[in-house]
Amino acid sequence: MWIDVVPCPFTGESIGRSDCQQRANAPRPFGGAAKLRWWEACQSCQHKGGSHG
Repeated sequence: MWIDVVPCPFTGESIGRSDCQQRANAPRPFGGAAKLRWWEACQSCQHKGGSHG
């Protein structure tokens, strides 16, 4: 089984494309600086919006 993954520039690990897009397109998170930093990094990420590369 092949899973569509992208390299996450924030974590340095592979993440499922659907998980990546959910995180990037979610509303601004509350409840922790770490969640906010990750979400903020997603907002300017090349993978946001589903671009392959």
